[in-house]
Amino acid sequence: TYNNKTGVRGGGTLGKLVNAHISLVSIDIGTPIWSMHSAVETGGSEDIRTSVNALSAFYSAHLSVDENNNYSI
Repeated sequence: TYNNKTGVRGGGTLGKLVNAHISLVSIDIGTPIWSMHSAVETGGSEDIRTSVNALSAFYSAHLSVDENNNYSI
C-alpha cells in the first residue's frame, strides 16, 4: 500500500503509487522540471527535444525478455 506522508521529503511520481496496486515490471521516466507543481515551474526546450528523442528510440527498439527476466534489445 502506498501512503503519501506530508512530513517526508517528496520527489516521487505516480509510478510508485501505480506499482503498489498493479504488479508490473516498469520504469518511471519523464522530462525533468525545475520546481514541479509550483507557480514557477520551468523546463527547457532542449529538455523536451531530448525526451522526445529518447522515447522515440525506446519505442522503436525491439525488447525481449527471457524466462529469467533478463532483458535484451
